[in-house]
Amino acid sequence: MCSYKGGSWSSWQDVDEEVKNICSKVKPCVEEKTRESFTIFEPLTFRSQVVKGMNYDIVLYTGKQTCLQMRVWQDVAPVKLNVMSIAVFPLLTVSIKT
Repeated sequence: MCSYKGGSWSSWQDVDEEVKNICSKVKPCVEEKTRESFTIFEPLTFRSQVVKGMNYDIVLYTGKQTCLQMRVWQDVAPVKLNVMSIAVFPLLTVSIKT
């Protein structure tokens, strides 16, 4: 019996090349939306959710003792990325559960 529930989030995972590429592509959009320029934009962890496309929750270190969590939706055809939400947190408040 399959225990997969469609639409449920994966567990938090180590960042892979695909997530690094997503972060690189959406960085200009994130900087525009937050009105900040990030010299450091390093993904730390992520989780994903299969929908019509893919949702990604990604936590990034942005320097200045801050982290950013963003939700990115990746459409399947044509492949495009949309930043759905962004939250910036002081580094000390970030708690990642695995």
